[in-house]
Amino acid sequence: MHLNKNNLSLVENLVNEHGFVIHHGIGDKISVNKWIAKKKDLITGYSTFYISAGAVIIHDEKVFLVQEKNGQRKGDFGVPGGRADFGETISSCAER
Repeated sequence: MHLNKNNLSLVENLVNEHGFVIHHGIGDKISVNKWIAKKKDLITGYSTFYISAGAVIIHDEKVFLVQEKNGQRKGDFGVPGGRADFGETISSCAER
């Protein structure tokens, strides 16, 4: 959640009463977040941006899922997808 100078007074309540943590602040803005999944918090300590794509595949009324083999999400199931290569289009990333 991003708060600007007009609603910074909410930070104390969000942190102390609702379990949010302060992520970062720039100028007169502050970002707070709350990880709600039962697994380990995967929010990075700094802002990063990646382009990625996923595809929902339905065949015979069944949804195709993949299981993560590595990393912090090892064992989790989700739609197939991944990070786009530099210069790659979203559609070609999803096809890959």
